[in-house]
Amino acid sequence: MKVAREAVWKFAGATKPRGGDRLQSSSELKWYQRPVRMMRLDYLDALDRMKNADLDALARSKRDEWHINCEWIVGTPGIAPGLGFLTTFDTPKFGKYPALGDFDMLRDYLPHARKYGIHVLAYLNMHWFAYDFADAHPGWEQICSDGVAYGRRNPLYGGGTTLCVNGGWRDWAIEMVGEAMKTGIDGVFLDGPVFFPDTCYCDACKAQFAARYGKDIPTVEDWSNPDWSSFVEFRSESLARFLADCRKAVKSVREDGVCFLNAGSWQASTWRYARSIDAVGPFEDFNGAEAFFHPGPRDHALLMWTATAKYMAAGDKPAIVFSHHALGAWHYIPLPNYEAQLGIAQTVACGANPWIAVFDYALDHSRADAVEPIDEIQGFLADNEEYYTATESCADVALLNSSQTTTYYVSDRGEFYGDFGSGKEENLVADLGGGAKQVDWKSRKQTCEAALDNSYMGYLSALTRSHIPFDVVLDSAVSREGLARYKVLILPNSACLSDAQIEGITEFARRGGAVVAEFETGAYDELGRRRAANPLLGVLGVSELGRMMRPSSNEEYVRVLEGHPALGDLQPGRLLARPTYSLRCRAAADASTPTRFMNEVGGSYKPLKGESDVPALVLTSRSGGRTAYIPSLLGDFYGRFKILEGQEMIASVVRWARVDPLPIAVDCPPTVEVELRRASDGRRLLVHLVNNTGDMQRPISQIIPIRDVRVRLRCDAPTRVRALRADTDLTFAYNDGQVEFTLPELGVYELVVAEVANS
Repeated sequence: MKVAREAVWKFAGATKPRGGDRLQSSSELKWYQRPVRMMRLDYLDALDRMKNADLDALARSKRDEWHINCEWIVGTPGIAPGLGFLTTFDTPKFGKYPALGDFDMLRDYLPHARKYGIHVLAYLNMHWFAYDFADAHPGWEQICSDGVAYGRRNPLYGGGTTLCVNGGWRDWAIEMVGEAMKTGIDGVFLDGPVFFPDTCYCDACKAQFAARYGKDIPTVEDWSNPDWSSFVEFRSESLARFLADCRKAVKSVREDGVCFLNAGSWQASTWRYARSIDAVGPFEDFNGAEAFFHPGPRDHALLMWTATAKYMAAGDKPAIVFSHHALGAWHYIPLPNYEAQLGIAQTVACGANPWIAVFDYALDHSRADAVEPIDEIQGFLADNEEYYTATESCADVALLNSSQTTTYYVSDRGEFYGDFGSGKEENLVADLGGGAKQVDWKSRKQTCEAALDNSYMGYLSALTRSHIPFDVVLDSAVSREGLARYKVLILPNSACLSDAQIEGITEFARRGGAVVAEFETGAYDELGRRRAANPLLGVLGVSELGRMMRPSSNEEYVRVLEGHPALGDLQPGRLLARPTYSLRCRAAADASTPTRFMNEVGGSYKPLKGESDVPALVLTSRSGGRTAYIPSLLGDFYGRFKILEGQEMIASVVRWARVDPLPIAVDCPPTVEVELRRASDGRRLLVHLVNNTGDMQRPISQIIPIRDVRVRLRCDAPTRVRALRADTDLTFAYNDGQVEFTLPELGVYELVVAEVANS
């Protein structure tokens, strides 16, 4: 019996998919829209190792040990001194890597890969070239603002330079793509190109910029200069045009061939390399980005693969997370077992595809250690591919990662940078308290970027640890159509929004949607220009926004005034750590303010100075929907300090704003990640459980099993509940539209499938 399409949308309280489009059935999908498990076995400069290998046995091992169905074979090497101009395949138009002789890595290997169901892509290095090659092609290099080639000042990987997509190299590169496709492969992956920082001022870029904007390219990072914003836009559009033409070259040879590049991820600094998925995504068949683990003293987000997977999946293309199967810079040592498995588990739980790279030399020394974790988890994925095909998130909470904000946001509040003058700026000079000072735009931008990165990870971590299902959405989703499936929209200092987006948010709230926003959300337009008045403030219950409090990461407080559902278990009188960056504001008459800022203490070991009249949280419940305004960078603060009350505040505010109960409730530690998806046929709800509970250090050497994980799930009556990895049916009870079951033990990862009766 055919399942009604509406039954798919009502699962777990979900609405229609983004844009109102129906979910594709598995029979409608192209190969790259199905679950893909990618790999690259890298030989570095020893390409003859593949030449001398038993190619049939090699391909068979990829299927049987690594369980891949898509492989990258090097088409142009990524090896010193920058040999990206040589090929590993035969073509009369380009030079070939000498050690290969008459061996064609693509054509000779392809029939063996096809025999074992492996799609082959060519890895094309498009960012690292030897100085001799650049010298032979003057005008091709990326040039810095002072006229020096980027690669001469900053040798890539210790030696070599990089080339520009607007110069003569452009046609050369596009022809390389076409020649690679003629070998019969399924597509290409472009490692690069990117615009490197402080580029490009080559003759081609200068001429094209002048033709379009009628001006010279500005040579200084100055966010008060409209020409600088134009230059940022020019770089992004240049890379997108290059990718579009590369994709045309692919499709001209093979209509179903794929083309994609190493795109930028969620970090706010992505604009510096001009590769945001907002710009390049329309011209890719996959959205993919790196999430490499590196041991060391820096903070490693436990949810680094989740953060990347959700962001890449937001682009509405098949998503890939590149998790290098190497111990950071020690390329001949594989990732430890649990790090390798968690990278893949977090990735697939969020609806993205895994990719690993292994160095062939590493297998000489650590083959068993390298293969074992991948064999275990990807073997499971391969055996259960149907449960990862044509699925969609059931989340109705949306977290905006605004590329407009990460690209153009530079707060004009001098206090944000620790300076307290009038804040008035004129002719690039600001009165910042200690007298007139030249504005350091680069430093300001980096301060804002760091806060945005911390905010994204802060909200993502708080929601995940609180077991609140959510999607990450991009700027393009902030519209009536894009928000149609969501009940809550979270705007973590989404400062730079267009008038159309402001209207979309306003209408969303008017129609009953809940909005959670913080700090300077909506204060600037999509190009980072300060609005005379922020039209979102009225929507958020704010009558006036004032100056910033003195930034401090210690000894400043917020006090809970009254018990409120938006505060969860936080009781009246409770002191909370004040976020570093906080604004003074006044609430509208119909708003409630259950917390207030304390008067500034002004230093350590000083007495409290009483309660101010400035609200620290502004809540409204109107005829449309609920809104919450947080006049501080709470996400940034929690992202940096991980103070529990920050997590509790974010989770409680979102639960209050949503009104209805969440579609799923799970009794387990916050280190267990819960992702809820559904199958396109309407017959399955898919509960992904990723156990990130390790031994409190990275790399993780031990996962602590979690026992008796109790799950309550809102759905139609199920006929069966099954834990796939445990290969066992679970006893369940169904009452009042909710199924309840208990998973006896959770190791690294489990997928529980609830099969529902036909409608």
